[in-house]
Amino acid sequence: MDDKTKNMIIYSVMGIIITLFFISIVIGNTMMQDATKDKSKNGDVSAQAEKRTHDYKKQNSSAEENTKEPNTIQENHEQKEIITPDPDALKEPEGFYREHFTDEQIKQSKKAAKQFATNYYAFNGDDPMQHIKDARRFMTDKMYEKLSVNTPKPTAATYKKKIVSAEVYEPYEPSEDYFVWKVRIAGDVYNSKANKTKREIVEYTLKMKQTEKTFQVSNYMLNVLDH
Repeated sequence: MDDKTKNMIIYSVMGIIITLFFISIVIGNTMMQDATKDKSKNGDVSAQAEKRTHDYKKQNSSAEENTKEPNTIQENHEQKEIITPDPDALKEPEGFYREHFTDEQIKQSKKAAKQFATNYYAFNGDDPMQHIKDARRFMTDKMYEKLSVNTPKPTAATYKKKIVSAEVYEPYEPSEDYFVWKVRIAGDVYNSKANKTKREIVEYTLKMKQTEKTFQVSNYMLNVLDH
């Protein structure tokens, strides 16, 4: 075999070796990229699963909080139709509560509900916090803090309110675990010039909490029935 033929064989073998070397590099890079993609996909799946778990825990946490005493004080100032209680249902006032509570408990909780509503309703634009302070001893500390932060502001049209009458009655669906009273108030509204502008009827739905000596309002909803 002459030298020329040997050289051709050597160069051919070297070319094949170099080609195989580059092919192995390409294949290795491709495998690494696939592994990275799989790892990324697995990471995304884990992240999604973790997010779903977090959302589920958060949802359950919210549901548990909703089963506790609501913290939101609700006020609805849209006019509503006045619903007059059925006379037959009023023949024996507080009939449901008498089956689950003592007469003294009914008396104390009802009195506290009325005192809260009448004091809280009597807004005075000269001192926007005064009606909250007057109702202070008839509400829980937590509720007082909320009302103190959300102090109503007087307007030219609504500057002062005065009580005309107040009526307390048992709600249509009372609870056997705690007192809820409805207090319907008729009141006169005065503008900033001390002129009476209207008479309105509002209704407070009050949830009561028993303390060591008496009852206090722990939450309320307000509906303006007529204005």
